[in-house]
Amino acid sequence: MGPTGVPLMGELRKNHFTRHLKSCWNVIRRIRAKVNSLHETLVDYYKEVLQSLRIGLVFC
Repeated sequence: MGPTGVPLMGELRKNHFTRHLKSCWNVIRRIRAKVNSLHETLVDYYKEVLQSLRIGLVFC
């Protein structure tokens, strides 16, 4: 803070950078969560497909 209680230019830049960095990390966290969710969905789907193939092979 400056003598008048107004933030100095460097502090404003630092605060802007910090907010921007936090925003970027939030986006990265959301993307990771979606990728993990998609991965789990695909794993479940392929487990079902493999199970169906096993059942189909039993009846061949």
